Amino acid sequence: MSLRYFIPETNPGFLKKIFFRPVPDFPETVLLETRSGCNGLCIFCPYDEVKDTLPKGEMEESIFRKVVEELTEHKPKNLIPCFLNEPLLDTKLIERLRYIRKNAPATRINLTTNASLLTPDKAAILVDEGLLYEINISFQGISREVYEQSMPGLSFDRTKKNVEHLIDYVRNRRKRRPQITVTMVRTTLVEPEIKKALAYWEEKGVKARVLTYENRSGETDEEIAAGNLIPYDACKRPFNTVVITFDGKVVLCCVDYKRKMVMGDLHEESLYDIWNGGKFREVRRLFLDRRKDRIPACRDCRIAD
Repeated sequence: MSLRYFIPETNPGFLKKIFFRPVPDFPETVLLETRSGCNGLCIFCPYDEVKDTLPKGEMEESIFRKVVEELTEHKPKNLIPCFLNEPLLDTKLIERLRYIRKNAPATRINLTTNASLLTPDKAAILVDEGLLYEINISFQGISREVYEQSMPGLSFDRTKKNVEHLIDYVRNRRKRRPQITVTMVRTTLVEPEIKKALAYWEEKGVKARVLTYENRSGETDEEIAAGNLIPYDACKRPFNTVVITFDGKVVLCCVDYKRKMVMGDLHEESLYDIWNGGKFREVRRLFLDRRKDRIPACRDCRIAD
């Protein structure tokens, strides 16, 4: 399967210029972890394994504003305020979303959350102030048993109530945004409930999607995958997405939880320079040459077929 990208400084040829895209000079999507930590231990995520060894803390205001300055200048399509964390744990999140919306209005803010902390008062602010373009809610299965086995540490009843309140709030105010999408990862645990779950959310009037299981750089339990795992050779993340940790590091992608590949540090360089720097260029060349076995964060990445 073709990646459909080419590196601009190479000589791609006439046909490739027509059917393929050049790597953009600034990422189309920026993931921004403003605070470390998650309140869930989802079985398809290696957070439980790394939570005690990774650095912990909150993003410095100077780094946050530096990122927003670059969003203002380069106008990426999407900003997702999370990485290896639950974004609503950041007590400053709404304030930060307001700042982004004011200073980088061309960039869409897409919140990815487990919604366990999406209380009615927070929902009202997010909706009434138009802070979000989209909200993606991870909600595994549709029964209490499957949900709480899939997302240990979270309450099925409380979270479901939060999600349904948000849906009603948006509908009652006839708001077009945020678009609400409920997502679930196709695991052996969730698989028997997928049809019922999709029907439930469709009846509520919101989109629901089933996400393909990934082993996340080789760090998750492959036995819970619903389907056979194959090498993730068609990944587009190194070509269009950048990930910023709370302490200003830029890692290769959104599943590089162990920071196997730190591509740069915003204390020392701009995001633009890191994205266009030698480390990212080398990864892209290796990927396009089908030599991802030489990329530490990519060599073990597998996805369900």
